[in-house]
Amino acid sequence: MKKRLFYAIGFLLITFIIATIGYKILIGKEASYFDCFYMTIITLSTVGYGETIDLTGNTPARVFTIILILVGMSNLIFVLTAITSSVIDGQLNRYLRRKRMKKIINELNDHLVVCGAGNTGHHIIQELYNTKKEFVVIEENSEVYEELQNKYLDIICIHGDATKDEVLQEAGIEKAKAIAAVLPYDKDNLFLTITAKQLNPKIRIISKIMNLENKRKLIRAGASSIVPPQFIGALRLVSEMVRPKVVGFLDNMLRDKKNLRIEEIHVPKNSWTIGKSLKELNLRENVGLQIIAFQDPISQGYNYSPQGNDTIQENMTLITMGDPNQIIDLEKFIK
Repeated sequence: MKKRLFYAIGFLLITFIIATIGYKILIGKEASYFDCFYMTIITLSTVGYGETIDLTGNTPARVFTIILILVGMSNLIFVLTAITSSVIDGQLNRYLRRKRMKKIINELNDHLVVCGAGNTGHHIIQELYNTKKEFVVIEENSEVYEELQNKYLDIICIHGDATKDEVLQEAGIEKAKAIAAVLPYDKDNLFLTITAKQLNPKIRIISKIMNLENKRKLIRAGASSIVPPQFIGALRLVSEMVRPKVVGFLDNMLRDKKNLRIEEIHVPKNSWTIGKSLKELNLRENVGLQIIAFQDPISQGYNYSPQGNDTIQENMTLITMGDPNQIIDLEKFIK
């Protein structure tokens, strides 16, 4: 649609130029270029003014005017149609997209919500997108919102203020599993945390924090976890110094085209695997993965070296590593 409009306006400008030069050639020294341009304008616009330049007896100029009226009118109609169509189509597309988005959100359950698509939020979105997670993004800045729409064509993104009840409800906050509060300022993340907790008391809230003095306030407000970017950055620097091979391994895993990730799988109450041993499940053969650790549902302790005779328990958390498709297959296999 934009290309069509661009061509229409371009053709109109070319018509103005050719018509102005044409009049100058046909009339000669009797008229200036401005007179010829003015003649072109009143001819194409059909405003009904008298001829600025007398064309009496100048048959070629009058024939040229007739052709110009026909061509110009057709092009003007085309331009107006393109503009009108662009506006209507844009509004219609936005309406249909919003309606389709609401339908998708209504069908989501245990999804993730990312509030803020700035520097931190952008990396979160990229990771969730790469690992094929179900998530909704809320972004207030119009430019950032448009960039997201253009970069991720199938992303679910809401344009609005994440601290408002109605916007969070539109994102399906009541059915969401977790929310990332990564707005630019701590006060906004604090208000967002309070609002989200009121709308969904069970939701897990992970908040970015710029000033560590605000940590207690966010925890009191209901944040499940606090992540200070400066602290994480410092740990990364230390890791690069003392364990570079480990950092290199993790970096390569994140950058690998297969999107290999260490993931957790929750064993639900109705899972058919409860009571069965890892050897019986034979996950490497059936899914292509193996369990590298698990968390005991009672003691909450981790077993970092599972054995074949270890049995699956209700509400156990399994830790594994694989690509997104393998993780999805394992979740289906367990559930």
